[in-house]
Amino acid sequence: MELTEVLATIPATDRWAPGYYHSFGITDNYFILFETPERISLMKLITKQITSMSFNDCMYWDGNLGVNVIIFDRINRKRVKRKVTSDAFFTFHHANSYEKDGFLVLDYAKIMSPGNFDDLLLEHMRTGGFRSPVCLTAHVSTSLFFSHCR
Repeated sequence: MELTEVLATIPATDRWAPGYYHSFGITDNYFILFETPERISLMKLITKQITSMSFNDCMYWDGNLGVNVIIFDRINRKRVKRKVTSDAFFTFHHANSYEKDGFLVLDYAKIMSPGNFDDLLLEHMRTGGFRSPVCLTAHVSTSLFFSHCR
């Protein structure tokens, strides 16, 4: 831990219900994070020992929120001033991230609505499928020429 260094911080959109980040993408020049509608209730988290709640019980899905794609420049250590958004979805893992011909390309596992992650319980996974729609490999690209893109 002595050699660790904080490269950037992300202010929570809602300080009482910050987004849950499970994974991120990384290229030679960028960190890419998805702020999804999966939220952590800090009030529930603070009281979970008293109420015997699990961490899963402290989380909830707000389908009215979209996804904010947060891009950090690894070299300058600053957030890229480019607003990239999407309709609501959740991702557990970024599979592939790279830069090509002026585009940032991302492959990730996409779940349309995870609910409270009950589908990911071992007892449900053993049935051989998800109850929520899942796209196992989603693919998106966005221009790196930020000066003329909005």
